[in-house]
Amino acid sequence: MLKRNHNQPISVLFICHLPSLWGMFASLYESMRKDKGFMVNVLAVPYQHNSVPKGKYKDGKMFEYLSNNSVSVMRGYNEMTDEWIDLEKHKIDYVFYQTPYKILPDHLSIENVSLSSKVCYMPYGSCIFSGEVDEIVHPPSFFRYASFIFAENKIAKEAYFKKISNYRWFDRTKLILSGNTKFDYLLENKIISGKTWKRGYREGIKRILWTPRWCTHEGTSHFFDYKDMFINFCKINKDVDFVFRPHPLCFQNFLKTGELSSEELFNMELFYENSDNMIMDNSGEYIDTFLSSDVLVSDISSMLLEYFVTGKPIIYTHRVNAFNDYGKIIADSLYWVRNESELRETLDMLISGNDPLKQKRIDICNSLSLIGEGKASEKIIETIRNDFID
Repeated sequence: MLKRNHNQPISVLFICHLPSLWGMFASLYESMRKDKGFMVNVLAVPYQHNSVPKGKYKDGKMFEYLSNNSVSVMRGYNEMTDEWIDLEKHKIDYVFYQTPYKILPDHLSIENVSLSSKVCYMPYGSCIFSGEVDEIVHPPSFFRYASFIFAENKIAKEAYFKKISNYRWFDRTKLILSGNTKFDYLLENKIISGKTWKRGYREGIKRILWTPRWCTHEGTSHFFDYKDMFINFCKINKDVDFVFRPHPLCFQNFLKTGELSSEELFNMELFYENSDNMIMDNSGEYIDTFLSSDVLVSDISSMLLEYFVTGKPIIYTHRVNAFNDYGKIIADSLYWVRNESELRETLDMLISGNDPLKQKRIDICNSLSLIGEGKASEKIIETIRNDFID
């Protein structure tokens, strides 16, 4: 009330640990930064994950990534003094987490942060899958402490309602239909550089993007099914450029499980480095890669929906049935393959320019209203501003 009465800006903090997820906040951060009604900061933190030793925190290089991209960022952890930031001293009004998981120290958990700030939830990956993947991505234990849950479309909003409406703590006003901030860039005039590809953005070259899942225990990842096939395919097809975007947890997980040895990983990285038309992309930025690519190859990944809105063809490498009702609508316009032969055949078809499912993708995208009339970031800002005033 004091802030409001003295016309002080609304304080917003984005807590971030993975550069590859910055896209979920990018447009919202920029819009708030330009708005005099907001004071926005970003906190870069290391994180825990079951693929690293218990009690240890992994540095995802978030601070370096944001600094290099001219984003004002604070360190959440001082390695020299072994001290974590005390958020209460900063008097934050609204806090956004990149993911809804227990990966930070207790004092930075949503249970504690929500005692002094309002926490806002945005899905870091649109979940079009059912079962274990959905339970992991959308944990009710996190929603309980969130003041706002921003849904990317009507189907997602209804799914949230079904998942949490029976809990005593549920409040219908928590659910806000905002649209997907990751799609905001599609409403801008982006200049395509093609900087990720080995040969840049050249005519006469078809560009293939590959995004496999990072773990195999769910039975959905096709990484080991096709990693060698792509190498052989690109050796033969010199008119193709290839980008492999490994999940940030991919290699550390496969090394821990023993599915991949250090020597195998070294040889794989060395081959990509020396290849004329293949590159392993570990950067946090992928919008330019999306816009400059011609086709995506993926399994169970949030990239499916993110890439879908570009209107470009997607090859889905099927292993087990995992789509939810929302995903089944999308899946109808993907090219399903189940083995190397089908994958090669489909790639050859799309490289030749034949894309029979193109109109179907356009129709589904329009029917689901995946891209709204305005930016999702504007809707979120409006919601927070009105809540602050009220």
